[in-house]
Amino acid sequence: MNKKLVITLKSDLCVASGDGFSSGIDVDICYDDHGFPFIPGRRIKGCLREVSNDILPQCSDSIFGSPRRRESGCLKVGNAVLPGLDAMKSIADSESASTSEICSLFTRVRAQTAIEGDSVKDGTLRFIRVVNHYSPITRGELEFEAPIEIAEEHASDFEVLVKGLRNIGYRRNRGFGAIKCRIEDACEGSRACSVTEFLSGIAFAVKTEEPLMLPRQNDESLDHVPGSAVLGFFAAKAQKKGMDAETFEKLFLSDVVRFSPLYPVDAKGERALPAFGLIAKIKGSDPGSRDGECVNLLCDSLKNGEQPKPLKSGFLDSDYLPLQVEKEVTYHCSMGDAPTLYTQEVIRPGQVFAGFIFCPESYRPFFSEVLRGEPLSFGRSKSAQYSKCCLEEYKGSLPSELPLPVRSGDKVVAVLDSDVLLDDGCGGYSGNVDSLIDAIACEAGLANPDRAHSLFKYRVVSGYNAKWNQKKPHVLAFAAGSYCTFEAAQDGCPSELLLGRRRGEGFGRVVLKPVTELIPSTESASAAPADCQSGSPLLDEWRALLREAKRAEKLRLLAIDCVKGSKGETLNASFVGRVLRMIVQSESRNDLMGRIASIRNADKKAIVEEIVSSFESGCDSSSLDWRIEQDCLKCAFTFLKYRVKRSEEGCIE
Repeated sequence: MNKKLVITLKSDLCVASGDGFSSGIDVDICYDDHGFPFIPGRRIKGCLREVSNDILPQCSDSIFGSPRRRESGCLKVGNAVLPGLDAMKSIADSESASTSEICSLFTRVRAQTAIEGDSVKDGTLRFIRVVNHYSPITRGELEFEAPIEIAEEHASDFEVLVKGLRNIGYRRNRGFGAIKCRIEDACEGSRACSVTEFLSGIAFAVKTEEPLMLPRQNDESLDHVPGSAVLGFFAAKAQKKGMDAETFEKLFLSDVVRFSPLYPVDAKGERALPAFGLIAKIKGSDPGSRDGECVNLLCDSLKNGEQPKPLKSGFLDSDYLPLQVEKEVTYHCSMGDAPTLYTQEVIRPGQVFAGFIFCPESYRPFFSEVLRGEPLSFGRSKSAQYSKCCLEEYKGSLPSELPLPVRSGDKVVAVLDSDVLLDDGCGGYSGNVDSLIDAIACEAGLANPDRAHSLFKYRVVSGYNAKWNQKKPHVLAFAAGSYCTFEAAQDGCPSELLLGRRRGEGFGRVVLKPVTELIPSTESASAAPADCQSGSPLLDEWRALLREAKRAEKLRLLAIDCVKGSKGETLNASFVGRVLRMIVQSESRNDLMGRIASIRNADKKAIVEEIVSSFESGCDSSSLDWRIEQDCLKCAFTFLKYRVKRSEEGCIE
């Protein structure tokens, strides 16, 4: 059952990210790349678990899961974000709003200290960023929305838990994080028919709505979705739908159906290719060198002073230029007898990945139905904060069974599009390079391998058997991105090959390309401008708010420039502090000028009047709201007070 959890703030909120911000903020909140705050799904689920342990302990394991159970709980929680977030992001992009500008609209920084006796304890001053209680757009209490999935039999119990959730986040026992929650029906958007069929299967693309946790060794993340994860997703949906054992075995256990890895999609909509060493980036310091450009080592000649650096990781786009998957590091705290803060690298949301399912035509309706009608999720921690994706239309090139248009003797490069598990003929796997070269040459009709322009990498493939609760044996594989250069033994050769074992999990795909086609292009595709026509009063208010914030920032910089160009540094810090108090207590511009006129020292009064008048002359003060002008003057004189104090301490050069 799909629902929506609405969280209304009743006080300021600090959902700590586990990190600070530069040296000015000790405890920072969670916010996305644009600067919009959010509440992580894991935080919500953990707080609900605490409530359940208090009032419904008998339901905790079935709803939230337990380490003692192989099955996860029936509750899935996504990140809680601001309503209408996608439209707000589009408007922010069109207005070129920075992360700090957006974040400052929804948050503020608060200071706190510890008290020892009757005074402040030394060394305890801390600054924390908090989400404001009220929305800058609606002026009402700020709300967040989180998608949830809950089993029908536990729906009534979950409603009780939601009503019992009253606080969340950091310092919730000190007045922060007071909330009120309610459940609403989720608005099910219509999913477009975005599955593309071709001769031997279907192609599809997914966009990451939440981070993807696809760990490998050392808490690092994979930069793609492996074919085994795609297979596991569809296999779980097949079991949920009650597929019979015979059909299940054909689809997922017999290599009749092959699931390719999901690789990133470039700006032109094409599925990327694993980077291989025949394409290199130039490093050169001599005048006229092509520093930073990419070249084909077999076709391009190097100039004096140019050093090629072959690409060994990441991907190549359709122009054979480097393409990297964006990642980020998230912080979590494992609760228990010994709470531990740990980090995990994940794939950042908002990226598009594409792949193929090679299957007979009779099986395509099942895969199309799942892609169009089921929630998409890949990787770990599917029940909270991670793995959620949405279906996107794939408009790139499709696998072709047509032979490559090459002549006998032409150079052809064979690139491993996925890892290859090569059979050694004795029940194991071979890591012998000669065996791989011979297999490619035999299958594709190629000859004369060029070892000087070939590179082979290895990767250890492992896994986990959830049914038996143990790790799978580690096996050695040729890593994706390995390549070897050949000559065509005859006219024409296949455009792709299948080698080795476990092809159903995406292993063993090799693509072949003429060397002359692998010429990196310097032209990049520009993204189409986003459609930002809102038509909603709230979105129009958001656009106006962004423009007002940009204008206010320019005015603050103008006020600071007025201070820099004055004789303000001849004043003392205590006097500047009194002027600051005048600005804060003034109700209007005329009120401020009257207070300044009361200054007895003529020289000091003249300096203050010069700063204020130069600011008013630099902007249209007649149409400027007093609160904005007041904020700008506060910022300017705070800056002046800092400069004066530093000068008094001898710290200004």
